[in-house]
Amino acid sequence: MIHLENVNGELNIEHIDRDKGYDIIPGSDDGIATRSPDWPFPRGDLWFLRYRGTEIDDGSIAVGPPYEAELDRFINGESLKGKDVVVWYSGHFTHDVSSEPAGSHGHVVGPKLVPVDW
Repeated sequence: MIHLENVNGELNIEHIDRDKGYDIIPGSDDGIATRSPDWPFPRGDLWFLRYRGTEIDDGSIAVGPPYEAELDRFINGESLKGKDVVVWYSGHFTHDVSSEPAGSHGHVVGPKLVPVDW
């Protein structure tokens, strides 16, 4: 079982029976889907899904089309209570090669995962 709490934009996820968990701290450059200049291309920011060994890929081909994440197809309304849970986190940025120096790949996005009470 998990407990999820949003504190100042940081998510705290804890295993209820063990009082251990992680803080998910968004990266400073991760962006928010609905505020992205590419909206509605980014489909969301976080998905909490029940773990299933068959759901390891959203089926989207990164070299296109479709380019958009297709994680919503895994949402089915089932309870996560007492289940293994997978967190899908999306960091958003606009890739503009015209404003980068040649050979540069300088995008760093993603959260910090900070252990709590380990």
